[in-house]
Amino acid sequence: MKKAFKLPTYACVLLMSIGLLSCGKDDADDPVGSEDCAIVGCTEELVTITINVRDPDGNPIALDDFKVMDIVTGADVTVMLSPAAFLMAQQIGSYRLAQDGDLSISTTKSLRFQGFLEGKEVINEDYIVQMDCCHISLTSGDHNLTIG
Repeated sequence: MKKAFKLPTYACVLLMSIGLLSCGKDDADDPVGSEDCAIVGCTEELVTITINVRDPDGNPIALDDFKVMDIVTGADVTVMLSPAAFLMAQQIGSYRLAQDGDLSISTTKSLRFQGFLEGKEVINEDYIVQMDCCHISLTSGDHNLTIG
């Protein structure tokens, strides 16, 4: 009778040990995007990160031109706007830095936003953006800029 008792006890201890060892680790230890994106529920919204450019009084600044550069590769990744969309951006002082779909899932990218007035560079700001399973987010840099 003693032997019959020991086998279930050992089996129980073994199963509990396996269970404890297989517990999930702290999310802080997980690298970005290590979760299985196939099981993550995403919203259908399109997230766009914009840079808002204002004067000291809070009025929108109408830049003559702007560029978004990939800092690592040096590539110009600016999305060209239609004349109507660029006019709207100028009127509200809000310029597109990046949006969902610009990056691959679980990636991070360093971008430089450059703004121009009368042919002179008036803004040169660096940003870090990150794409998780669903949406892009700004992880470094100020999206509200004041010039003038």
